Amino acid sequence: MAAVVYIHLSPFRGAAYDGTTAQVAADLLNLPCRFAVPFFFLAAGYFFAARLHRQGSPLRSAALSARRIGGIFVFWSACYVVVPAILRGWRRGSLASVGDAILERIVWLSAHPWITVFEGPQEHLWFLPALITALGLLAVALWLGFTPSHVVAAGVVLYLVALATGSYQALTGADIAFNPRNGPFVALLFVATGAWLHGRPVVSRRAALGVASFGLVLCLAEAVMLSAIAHRSISSHDALLGTAPLGIGVFLFALASPRLGSGTVLPGLGRLGLGIYACHMLVALPLATMRPDVAPLAGELLLAPVVLAASVAAAWAMAQHPRLARVVT
Repeated sequence: MAAVVYIHLSPFRGAAYDGTTAQVAADLLNLPCRFAVPFFFLAAGYFFAARLHRQGSPLRSAALSARRIGGIFVFWSACYVVVPAILRGWRRGSLASVGDAILERIVWLSAHPWITVFEGPQEHLWFLPALITALGLLAVALWLGFTPSHVVAAGVVLYLVALATGSYQALTGADIAFNPRNGPFVALLFVATGAWLHGRPVVSRRAALGVASFGLVLCLAEAVMLSAIAHRSISSHDALLGTAPLGIGVFLFALASPRLGSGTVLPGLGRLGLGIYACHMLVALPLATMRPDVAPLAGELLLAPVVLAASVAAAWAMAQHPRLARVVT
């Protein structure tokens, strides 16, 4: 979650920092953080396979997951419609405008159904419908008699489509009418790989770090190349070829380190990961406008860690309420 927050709120963005050493350093640090979302997809596929091992009904398990994740998506989508409208009205000193802002946002979402279904009102929520879609496709494939390895192969094809129409679009000329990151295009490869890894021998930490390191070096090479050829920012890529081995390598390292973090608060906070993911951009809305003008450097460097800490606190507080716990754990 620290990596996800950094991706979304990394410092030294904007015209004031263009071409500076600070911006380049922040962008380069963004690349290793890109393991995070693939890691979440891999974990979801891994534990989905674990559930199938116990229960054995892929369609029923996928339906239960879709119901739970869909409810979380709807709840947080509503939050990202209502709360920003309230904050805007409060800053303008006119709470009477809140209703108009909410209606305006609803009308916009109604006019963009693809975005509404696969992203919602806040872009980072794309993870939730993508996870539902990938788990559904995996379940249908298993029900039809295919193996997780077959689904991994299908995921590779979709992933290459996402790259060709996304980060590599300027080179391939390929284009589609929606964000290729959404839906199953990125998610299926990782969810299916996580399911495939369940029950298989665990590789060594050294091998896992080797896979992750290869992925990171490849990501760096790709990002620098695309920056030079296609004039893409180093930190602008949701997925690159190297993102796959980077995410898988870190996940393999986690599997090889079952007691990592034991004796700390981290395992207990792990159950709040989904809630932190969902709420952190909502927490960031008021904090992003409070970066101290008298100390811009501190504001840039502290925003991400402060948002992370506040998001952990918010998710923990919500988890104490039985009904709200359903949308953060």
